[in-house]
Amino acid sequence: MAKQQDQTQTMKWIDLSTYKARLSFSEKDGRRFLVILGISADDHLGWKLRNELGFKPSGDGDWLIRDDLKLSSTMLRTVLSEATVKSMDVDQVRIPLDDVRSAHEALVGGR
Repeated sequence: MAKQQDQTQTMKWIDLSTYKARLSFSEKDGRRFLVILGISADDHLGWKLRNELGFKPSGDGDWLIRDDLKLSSTMLRTVLSEATVKSMDVDQVRIPLDDVRSAHEALVGGR
Protein backbone atom coordinates (compact mmCIF):
# COMPACT_ATOMS: atom_id res chain seq x y z
CA MET A 1 0.00 0.00 0.00
CA ALA A 2 1.42 3.39 -1.01
CA LYS A 3 2.02 5.88 1.75
CA GLN A 4 -0.18 8.96 1.33
CA GLN A 5 1.69 12.27 1.25
CA ASP A 6 0.58 15.25 3.27
CA GLN A 7 -1.51 17.37 0.88
CA THR A 8 -1.49 20.66 2.78
CA GLN A 9 -2.86 23.36 0.51
CA THR A 10 -1.09 26.70 0.45
CA MET A 11 -1.83 30.08 -1.06
CA LYS A 12 -0.17 33.47 -1.35
CA TRP A 13 -1.54 35.66 1.42
CA ILE A 14 -0.74 38.83 3.34
CA ASP A 15 1.31 38.09 6.46
CA LEU A 16 0.85 40.43 9.43
CA SER A 17 2.96 38.47 11.91
CA THR A 18 5.32 41.46 12.30
CA TYR A 19 2.38 43.16 14.00
CA LYS A 20 1.47 40.04 15.99
CA ALA A 21 -1.71 40.06 13.94
CA ARG A 22 -3.39 37.91 11.31
CA LEU A 23 -5.46 38.66 8.22
CA SER A 24 -8.06 35.96 7.66
CA PHE A 25 -10.81 35.20 5.19
CA SER A 26 -14.13 34.29 6.74
CA GLU A 27 -17.57 33.26 5.56
CA LYS A 28 -20.99 33.05 7.15
CA ASP A 29 -24.42 32.56 5.60
CA GLY A 30 -22.98 33.02 2.11
CA ARG A 31 -21.34 36.36 2.97
CA ARG A 32 -17.56 36.74 2.83
CA PHE A 33 -15.39 38.89 5.05
CA LEU A 34 -11.79 39.86 5.70
CA VAL A 35 -10.93 39.79 9.40
CA ILE A 36 -7.86 41.23 11.11
CA LEU A 37 -7.14 39.60 14.46
CA GLY A 38 -4.61 41.06 16.90
CA ILE A 39 -5.21 44.74 16.13
CA SER A 40 -7.86 46.41 18.25
CA ALA A 41 -10.29 48.82 16.62
CA ASP A 42 -9.36 51.35 19.31
CA ASP A 43 -5.60 51.53 18.83
CA HIS A 44 -3.79 53.77 16.33
CA LEU A 45 -3.43 51.10 13.62
CA GLY A 46 -7.03 50.02 14.10
CA TRP A 47 -8.19 53.60 13.67
CA LYS A 48 -6.16 53.93 10.44
CA LEU A 49 -7.47 50.61 9.09
CA ARG A 50 -11.02 51.77 9.78
CA ASN A 51 -10.66 55.24 8.30
CA GLU A 52 -8.36 54.53 5.37
CA LEU A 53 -9.33 51.00 4.31
CA GLY A 54 -12.94 50.63 5.42
CA PHE A 55 -12.55 48.00 8.15
CA LYS A 56 -15.21 48.07 10.86
CA PRO A 57 -14.81 47.13 14.50
CA SER A 58 -16.28 43.89 15.78
CA GLY A 59 -19.06 44.27 18.32
CA ASP A 60 -16.58 44.52 21.18
CA GLY A 61 -13.83 46.17 19.11
CA ASP A 62 -11.34 43.34 19.65
CA TRP A 63 -10.80 42.79 15.93
CA LEU A 64 -11.60 44.38 12.59
CA ILE A 65 -13.86 43.14 9.84
CA ARG A 66 -14.45 44.21 6.23
CA ASP A 67 -17.02 42.87 3.77
CA ASP A 68 -15.17 44.19 0.71
CA LEU A 69 -12.74 41.43 -0.27
CA LYS A 70 -10.80 43.61 -2.71
CA LEU A 71 -7.69 44.41 -0.69
CA SER A 72 -4.22 44.24 -2.18
CA SER A 73 -0.98 44.05 -0.26
CA THR A 74 -0.16 47.50 -1.68
CA MET A 75 -3.37 48.94 -0.21
CA LEU A 76 -2.73 47.29 3.16
CA ARG A 77 0.85 48.56 3.24
CA THR A 78 -0.43 52.15 3.24
CA VAL A 79 -1.31 51.47 6.88
CA LEU A 80 0.78 48.39 7.75
CA SER A 81 4.04 49.09 5.92
CA GLU A 82 5.73 45.91 7.16
CA ALA A 83 3.06 43.56 5.82
CA THR A 84 4.54 40.93 3.52
CA VAL A 85 3.18 38.34 1.12
CA LYS A 86 4.10 34.73 1.69
CA SER A 87 2.85 31.24 1.03
CA MET A 88 0.57 30.20 3.89
CA ASP A 89 -1.53 27.14 4.71
CA VAL A 90 -5.13 27.66 3.62
CA ASP A 91 -6.18 26.57 7.13
CA GLN A 92 -4.28 29.58 8.54
CA VAL A 93 -6.05 31.93 6.16
CA ARG A 94 -9.64 30.67 6.23
CA ILE A 95 -11.54 30.81 9.50
CA PRO A 96 -15.28 30.37 10.11
CA LEU A 97 -16.80 33.60 11.40
CA ASP A 98 -18.18 31.75 14.43
CA ASP A 99 -14.58 30.78 15.36
CA VAL A 100 -13.10 34.29 15.17
CA ARG A 101 -13.37 34.92 18.94
CA SER A 102 -11.41 31.79 19.87
CA ALA A 103 -8.84 32.46 17.12
CA HIS A 104 -8.43 36.02 18.41
CA GLU A 105 -7.91 34.82 21.99
CA ALA A 106 -5.38 32.21 20.85
CA LEU A 107 -3.47 34.90 18.94
CA VAL A 108 -3.37 37.65 21.55
CA GLY A 109 -3.67 35.65 24.77
CA GLY A 110 -4.57 37.68 27.82
CA ARG A 111 -3.85 41.04 26.21
